[in-house]
Amino acid sequence: MKSKNALLLLGVAIVLVVAFLLIEKPFSEKPRGLPSGQAEITRVPIFQNVSAGACARIEISQFNGQTTATLVKADGNWYVDEARKREADARVVTALFQALTNVSEGEVVSHNPANHPRFQVDPFTGTQLKFVDATGNVLEDVMIGKMTTDFSSSYVRKADSDDVLKVNVMLTHMVSRPGADAWRDRMICDYMPDTITALTLQSPDETIQLKKFADGTWQIVKPSVQAADTTAVSRYVSSFSRLRAASFEDNDDEQPLEAFGLDPPQFSIQASLQDYSSTPTLHIGNEREEPKGQYYVKRTAKDQIFLISSPQADMFRKSIDDFLPKKEQITTVPVRPEMPMVRLDDTTTSPRVRLRTSTTPTLSEKNPRQ
Repeated sequence: MKSKNALLLLGVAIVLVVAFLLIEKPFSEKPRGLPSGQAEITRVPIFQNVSAGACARIEISQFNGQTTATLVKADGNWYVDEARKREADARVVTALFQALTNVSEGEVVSHNPANHPRFQVDPFTGTQLKFVDATGNVLEDVMIGKMTTDFSSSYVRKADSDDVLKVNVMLTHMVSRPGADAWRDRMICDYMPDTITALTLQSPDETIQLKKFADGTWQIVKPSVQAADTTAVSRYVSSFSRLRAASFEDNDDEQPLEAFGLDPPQFSIQASLQDYSSTPTLHIGNEREEPKGQYYVKRTAKDQIFLISSPQADMFRKSIDDFLPKKEQITTVPVRPEMPMVRLDDTTTSPRVRLRTSTTPTLSEKNPRQ
């Protein structure tokens, strides 16, 4: 009897637990701290006044203000330092505003300030963005938190509210860039590889000229006309056309280019474009003294001096031998004497067993009449 009662109580307990899980959903990312009895979803307007046209400045703060950056728009361009013309990564800024155009409200998931660290919308773990117009009016001041578990949304909190909102756009990875340098434009060259039709490589030892034909193959023109390894040249062009900097040399002391080995350069690469619009040229200079492992580079069309890694520099400083077709490695296979086939029957020959059959005639073959 006691065992039956125990089983009955256990069954009731299981039913109650299941009902609690279905109704309360304690493990889901639901609003925390909502007033008792409130079941409907609360939505709050957000980013409705923010746009690329209205915004003139973005103030960014992380780690409770220890790392900051300010992006300023001037003459249609974005800068991390307008006075020194240090450009921001326009692609990142454009992508941010495009993402915000898809957001007009957020779903409240928590009212409780104690949950801010959990959603990473506090000053220590979140990223604060303040959008300001040309007159100094704040369009929106928000704290961007972590991603949702399905990687499709982000948590956001307005600076003047304790409410944590879920917005259906990925903002976390866009703004997780600590410091001004992380927002700077690192693109040195930005071309479609197919638009580059010729290359000239200049070093103190030699000058190499390469030309592409209409069928996509490349030929060495200088120092002598000969076939080129099209795969090797195409790989070289691809690396040049999308070259990004590892770091920056701002040259605040205004040293001459000679100090960086850029005038004259140690190595130069000049490309010709299909539409003849320009000949982008990259100069490679000396290795930086401290820390080592990076080389100074400069585009002729830009004032900024960049730094690229040693592997990047080695990838560009090629000689004529690097573009010559590779000789095929011919493997010589020793010839083995073929073994005669063994006849299994009138129609089948074994491909595996090769034995010499006896050629000595049998008794009947010697004398068919016997």
